Amino acid sequence: MGACLSVVLFFAKHTRLHVADKPAKVVLRPKFGSTSTTIALDQLVKRLCPAVLRPFVTPWWLFNGHLQTAYCAMGDFTKVNVVEFERTLLCTADGGTVGLDFTPSSETAPDAPILVVLTGLTGGSYESYIRAVLEPAYRSIQQGGLGYRAVIINFRGCSGVPVTSPYLYSAGCTSDMRAALLHISKLYPAAPLLGLGFSLGASVLIRYLGEEGNRSRIKSACVMGCPWDLYENCEYFTRNWLPCQIYARTMGQNLQRIIQLHAEQLSTLPAAAAAVSSILSTHRPTLKEVDAVVTTLTGSARAPFPFPDRDIDSYYRWASAQPHMDAIRVPVLALHAADDPVITITPVNSGIAVSPWVVFAVTPGGGHLGWFARRGDGSLGRWFVEPVLEWLRATAEEMDVPGLAAPREIVESGGVLREDGIDHVECRVISSGGSTLVAAGSAAVIQGL
Repeated sequence: MGACLSVVLFFAKHTRLHVADKPAKVVLRPKFGSTSTTIALDQLVKRLCPAVLRPFVTPWWLFNGHLQTAYCAMGDFTKVNVVEFERTLLCTADGGTVGLDFTPSSETAPDAPILVVLTGLTGGSYESYIRAVLEPAYRSIQQGGLGYRAVIINFRGCSGVPVTSPYLYSAGCTSDMRAALLHISKLYPAAPLLGLGFSLGASVLIRYLGEEGNRSRIKSACVMGCPWDLYENCEYFTRNWLPCQIYARTMGQNLQRIIQLHAEQLSTLPAAAAAVSSILSTHRPTLKEVDAVVTTLTGSARAPFPFPDRDIDSYYRWASAQPHMDAIRVPVLALHAADDPVITITPVNSGIAVSPWVVFAVTPGGGHLGWFARRGDGSLGRWFVEPVLEWLRATAEEMDVPGLAAPREIVESGGVLREDGIDHVECRVISSGGSTLVAAGSAAVIQGL
C-alpha cells in the first residue's frame, strides 16, 4: 500500500490541500446588492484562488527539488521583475537598525492594500522569489497588476542594512517586525496589511500572527517554505550527511558572512567577542553551529537571550513557529513543495493538527522557494505567482474576518512610535526616500535560501 501511494504521489501534478476538520469561516463581501455570506477557508481557496489547484509542470531539466533549489540560488534573474525601491531606515528600542524597502508609491492610493514581506535567512529585496510577486502586485491595475503597495522588511545586517547594536535577528524574535508595522500603519492608517513570508521570514510571520491572535495588524498572510519545526528540520540534517553538506553548510556560511561583515559591532557585546571570533575561524560551519555559537547569544536584546546555557536544541524548540499556529485568527495560505530539500518536516507530514485558520497547499515539486514551471506559452516562470496574487486579492478585496479586535494603539512622542502596552517595541525614522534599483543579489551570500 505504501509503495503504491508513493508511486501515485511521484506522478501527481496537482496541488493537494490540507485543512483542519472544521476550517475557519470568513465573510464574503456582498456584490451587486446581494447579502454577505460566510464561507470556509478551503472553499474560499477553491473559489477565488483556482490557480493553486492547477497542474504544476516542471521543465525536464528541473525535475526534482535539488535542481529547483539550485536554480533559485544560482540562476540569473537580474533582467526579470526589476523593481526600484525607496528605502527607509528605522532605529529600534535597542539601537538596532531595520531596513524597509517600499515599492514606488506616487501613483498608489493611500488606502491601497500593502504587502508586507519578510525574506529568507540572509535575503533581501533583491531576491528573485520576492520580485516575482512584487512586480505584478504593485503594477497599476491599468497595466494588469493589482495596484497594491509593497514593503520588504530587511533583517539587520542583510541587504545593505547596517548593524548598529550588538544584536542581530532570530526566528523567535518579532520585535523588529512589530517596529516596522508601527511605522507602516502610522504612514498608511487606512490601508489593510497583507503578510508574505519566505522561509525564515515565514516563521517570524507565523509567530507574530500567533502572538497577536485577533489583534493582528496583518489581515491575512501567505507563507512559503516555512520551517515550522526548527528542531526537527535541523535533526534531519544531522541524520543525513549529504543534505547537511549541501544545505546546512551553505546556510551556515551565509550567516557566517553576515556576521563577518558586522563583526566589529557585534563584538561590542562583551560576551559576544569570543563567540564571533570562534565562528569566523570555523571552516564551512553548519547553520546549527552558527546558531549555537552566535544566534543563541545575539538573536535578540530581550530575554530569553542570551539563551540559557546556549542550549541550541532548546533554542530551536522555543523559536519554532509551529507551537504558535493554534493561536492564529486570520487566514493563512501555506505553500510547501513535497520535494523541498531544506524544509523536510511540516505539520502536514508530521501528523500535527492543522489550525482552522491555515490552509496548506502542497505541490508535488518546486524545491525550496523555486517552483519553476512552464507557462502556457512555453516560457519559464514561477508557479506560485498566480496563486499568491489570487490569494492577496481575494483576502484584501473579497472577504472580511469576523471577530477581529482593534490592534494596539500607536503612541507617538518626539518622533518615536510605540505600541501601547508593549514597552520593548519602538521605532523612529533615521532616513527615508533614497531610491535603490534592486536586481542583483548580495555578493556576500548565496541567494535563494
